Amino acid sequence: MVLCFDDEKVLVTAVDSCGAIGEKPQDAVKAATECVAEHTARVVLLEVACVGAKPLFCSLNVCNDTEVGESVLKGVRQVIKALPVVISTEKNMPTCMSAFGISLTADCKFSELKLGQAKQGDRLFCAGKPLVGDEVLKPDAVCFSLEHLNRLFNDKSVHAAIPCGSQGIAKEAQVIAKESGLRAVFNESTGISLEKSAGPATCVVFAADCQSEHEFKLGIPVTCIGYLIA
Repeated sequence: MVLCFDDEKVLVTAVDSCGAIGEKPQDAVKAATECVAEHTARVVLLEVACVGAKPLFCSLNVCNDTEVGESVLKGVRQVIKALPVVISTEKNMPTCMSAFGISLTADCKFSELKLGQAKQGDRLFCAGKPLVGDEVLKPDAVCFSLEHLNRLFNDKSVHAAIPCGSQGIAKEAQVIAKESGLRAVFNESTGISLEKSAGPATCVVFAADCQSEHEFKLGIPVTCIGYLIA
């Protein structure tokens, strides 16, 4: 969400939630709470970074006990570092399933906001692959990172980027198109699923004035998935 603060500055808020992944008895996916929190924090950090905003503060809503809350906070700190954080945990009721949410508030100059900047004729690319659940925890899993994003935005041919999550690649590509008053046309064969959930933002869609995915040297797979038209 982007809110106009004044004529020169905007506030940006990103939110993400995670449930049934952790160390509780009824969690569907078993994983270290700190690791889960780290991935979830990366989602909101990427979301604000993709629109050119810089984080101000973070809020954590943990639906479990204080011990779980401490692990969540520790994981978040791996990603968000010294940023101010306010946290609330469940202190009254016992819980048997992990659940927490994170919100990140950021700001930027209106002139630096990276929204609606994709161009007619831009190619649509996906950097990384959609991973979800246990796939994210595999030793060889590679998730899109802030470092990858910085390298993308250093390339002047890249006009817009957006993290992919549970809605899948195609939905996020359509968001990029809509923000710029354009329409996304997808390639018939891409080699990756455009509808599959990308879990905790394991890949990113971006629009660029470039013909080949081989021109982006990110160290992760880059796939051309389509293009933008008026």
